[in-house]
This record gives sequence, C-alpha cells and structure tokens, in this order.
Amino acid sequence: CQVSIDAGSHHFLDYDSHVDCNQIWSIKREEVIHELMENLAGIQGEISEEVRSQIIAAVKFAKTIETDKKNRIIAALDS
Repeated sequence: CQVSIDAGSHHFLDYDSHVDCNQIWSIKREEVIHELMENLAGIQGEISEEVRSQIIAAVKFAKTIETDKKNRIIAALDS
C-alpha cells in the first residue's frame, strides 16, 4: 500500500518518495487550518492526477483501514 511519488513531477519534493496508504494519522481539521494560517509556506503543491489515482487505488486495497474512513479519503481525493 505504498505509492511512489517522483520528484521530477512534483516540484515540492527534493527526491523521489513514497506515500504510505496503509495507516491513517488522525489530525483535527482545526489543527491543520491553524498551522496553515500560521505558515502558508506549509502548502507545498499538489500531487499529480496519476499519483492521486494510485493513492485512491491503494486506499481501496488497504486491509488496515476501516471502510468508512476509506470512503472519506477517497471522496476527498476524488473532488
């Protein structure tokens, strides 16, 4: 459940990386908004459509994520 994300297509990366789609880190929305309001440089860029599709597929496949959480992640990435 790892998705490769290449630095060549994602200017905000210094080197090729991976997105772990096997577990969820719960962060309160308010905390994310607060951090971004304090530091707009925290917004680095967007992932490509190809990587987005691969992440959706990996989340669908992940056996360690509950169905309702999968659906929320997929809905957020599909919009």
